[in-house]
Amino acid sequence: MAKDAENMPDGFVNITSAARFLDVSRSTIYNWIQAGVLPQPYNINGQKLYQRSELAEAVKRYSAQKPDPNF
Repeated sequence: MAKDAENMPDGFVNITSAARFLDVSRSTIYNWIQAGVLPQPYNINGQKLYQRSELAEAVKRYSAQKPDPNF
């Protein structure tokens, strides 16, 4: 059974919601964690959670580091 959104602190999302927010798969989230693109999620009440603002900032920071291959 899925965890209720009401059990999550405000501004936090679980891994599935993080994947939807970033328009990637759950496995991409885990790959990005391993590659250092995303930090480890917080473990809150047994759930792996991210602050939505942290997700956007981490991806923005990573995107800024990569050169444009079409340049």
